[in-house]
Amino acid sequence: MFIVNDILKRFAAKSDDNTAPLFENAVEHYKAALAIRLVAAKTNENKLAVLRYVLPVFQGRYVDSIRPYEVARIVRQVHDDGMLVTARVLLSVIRDIFNEALLQGWIDINPALHVKRLPAPVRRQRLTLEQFSGITEYARANFPPWFVACMRLALVTAQRRSDLIKMRFGDVHDGHLWVEQYKTGARVAIPLELRLDVLGCTVGQVIDECRMYPPRDSDFLLHTDARRHQQLAAQSVTNRFWVAREAVCPHTGQGTPPTFHETRSLAERLYRVQGVDTQTLLGHKHPYMTDKYNDDRGLNRGKWRMLALPYK
Repeated sequence: MFIVNDILKRFAAKSDDNTAPLFENAVEHYKAALAIRLVAAKTNENKLAVLRYVLPVFQGRYVDSIRPYEVARIVRQVHDDGMLVTARVLLSVIRDIFNEALLQGWIDINPALHVKRLPAPVRRQRLTLEQFSGITEYARANFPPWFVACMRLALVTAQRRSDLIKMRFGDVHDGHLWVEQYKTGARVAIPLELRLDVLGCTVGQVIDECRMYPPRDSDFLLHTDARRHQQLAAQSVTNRFWVAREAVCPHTGQGTPPTFHETRSLAERLYRVQGVDTQTLLGHKHPYMTDKYNDDRGLNRGKWRMLALPYK
């Protein structure tokens, strides 16, 4: 009881003499703390982006005057507006802001600590091998050769769009394709002899395909005449994929249609069947991240799974 009374007295004293900073001051402190964390720049960018939902509401408020129900109300409003994932990120950011305030001694209780995370089911559909093949064949007939090479390179290497467009022929040596991932900084050396059975080719063979289309003096695996010594724009990949996907498998309105990034999940699922170490291939630090990519999100629901007998 003494401890509880002591906390309440100190809380009241802070409110009376306004020693606690304003919420926007706490946000600036959070930004400074975020900048020195070993987190990918894109992750930090996404976290800061959600502040636009909370700053106008709490601006001018002392950080120790904000209550849990107010935090819950903002999160609920964003969630009800259909931004399910954004609502989860927002709650995480608000918790972090108040955690920083807690460590500075500005507050004694984090008002966002017990606010419940609202459900955010994944809506984006997985890409199937049949869809991949259809998109690739459509691209072969309608798009420049770099996009076909991009699709095949994505599937055989299981790398992200941001890494595909910056791959250079100079990254190919000593029997490997050397990839330093843009998002996480993870470094992966992919053997050129790695073979994806469903494509019937190896990483090295797909790289050779990139050498065969003009201009042949390009620095980059994916290139055009206009950008032979410059990397392609990531948006160009996205736009071409969207057009081809809509031509081959138009969106039915159920869920969110697969994006180009889904080639990474498809590659993981195909390679895992072959027994390849997909955690290392994808550059993941933890196996649970790789398992998320292995989830087919209902593609095989209702299908029989065959149990293979161990080798004798």
